[in-house]
Amino acid sequence: MKSLFLILNILLPLTIYSQSSREATIALPQGFGIELLNSNGSSGILNNTYNISAMNPAAISQLENLSMGLSYQFQTNIPDAYALDISTHRVYNYLPQSIGGAYHYNQFSFGVGAGQKYNGSFEYGSILSIDPDSTGGIYTPELSNILHYYSLIAAYSFKDLFERNSELSFGLKYNLNSLYTFEKILDFEESSSLWGSNFEIGTLYKFNYEQEKEIIFGLAYKSVASLEKNDEPALIVTTGIPGSVPGSGTYTVASPGKTILELPAEFDFDFAIQTTDKWTFTVSFKDVFWNGVQDNIKNQPEFSASGIYDMNKSNAISLGVFYTNKVYETDVFDMNGKFEALFMTAGISLNINFLNVDIALADSHLFSGEYRKQTIGKIAIGIQL
Repeated sequence: MKSLFLILNILLPLTIYSQSSREATIALPQGFGIELLNSNGSSGILNNTYNISAMNPAAISQLENLSMGLSYQFQTNIPDAYALDISTHRVYNYLPQSIGGAYHYNQFSFGVGAGQKYNGSFEYGSILSIDPDSTGGIYTPELSNILHYYSLIAAYSFKDLFERNSELSFGLKYNLNSLYTFEKILDFEESSSLWGSNFEIGTLYKFNYEQEKEIIFGLAYKSVASLEKNDEPALIVTTGIPGSVPGSGTYTVASPGKTILELPAEFDFDFAIQTTDKWTFTVSFKDVFWNGVQDNIKNQPEFSASGIYDMNKSNAISLGVFYTNKVYETDVFDMNGKFEALFMTAGISLNINFLNVDIALADSHLFSGEYRKQTIGKIAIGIQL
């Protein structure tokens, strides 16, 4: 087992142990995907009800009254996702990618939802393991993580506060985060769950500068989330003196510790402008403050832009881009540049009476680093009452 644990705990650590606690780390950035991906691109203020957990909380005032929806996401595997020929793919594809519902009462808006923030496996391939008796064998370890979050959202809108045909909204979101981890090494299997919460605040300003033409600005800040689990006390057995009664020894219960995972804070800026009754353009900027929770990762900027064309009152299409990059302060394995990703996005929205069908596609094969070439597809169904 020495060769295996050398890789697990030194080269590619997913869990870092200390005397009283261990810090859980999500290693591969591919598992984060594009949370806000929908038929309009990936805007935090112009989106669909099924993505309500990932949106600016103030933006739920823009959703249709009494609406709900759910989505499923699929993506291609990445055979070379990290150094040492490590690969990754999604797990538990039978689970929805996101689900949500919204309701308006006068100037109040309320929403509930859930989504996957991270979904991925960590595949090492076949590894030679050497046990203390100097015998060995070839083993294939398994490790997968899925990070869900469950949201409660409320927003309040002020109509015509500064001028006519304007709306100013404020929103607050509470997220309950859950990380489920499964590990299998030889005949040893372990699964565990971490839980923790955080908050997000947001504001949105919308102004109709002409008939059927509007400008929307949005700002949002999400706090750090600390997920924890109290570890069970460990039973340490010290063997007895040679020649003593079999089974004798000293039994010690070690002090329990904690497993901790910290998710970084985020700041979002969104802008949208409707230039005609047919065309709408969106731009989004996000800064993920990784340096606040991981010393060796720089803050991660993300950018997206889309053009949305309304074919008629029921159907729309879009084209856009989404950019992200993960950069290390100390580049041990020459990773910098290989996690850079530029996705080309496209989507179509079809409305049939109260039913909405939403299809989105994102592909990064043309302009991305070695470890970020993949295709992501998302399909969703929504109801508007």
